[in-house]
Amino acid sequence: AALSVAGHPLVATAPCDSPFLPTDLVARLRAALDESAAELAVARSLARLQPVFCLCRRTALPALSAHLAAGGRRIGIGRAAGRGRGGILGGGRSF
Repeated sequence: AALSVAGHPLVATAPCDSPFLPTDLVARLRAALDESAAELAVARSLARLQPVFCLCRRTALPALSAHLAAGGRRIGIGRAAGRGRGGILGGGRSF
């Protein structure tokens, strides 16, 4: 829903109950997004992706909407916006 009403070309998400949210999270996600030229970037902690920590381009909305309309529930990094692989921000036990 945020992508459809956002007044900015990028939307950041993070859960409200994250105790160790890095203060530079959005900046790091933006760097990963720009480096990969992808539609979205997500965080990774150790070997696990943390897709609730995400920076997404509004241009990803049509592909994300189509995925949900087709019954999809989990958004995979590679198919989330239909082009390219999402940028991934690495880290230790950041989240």
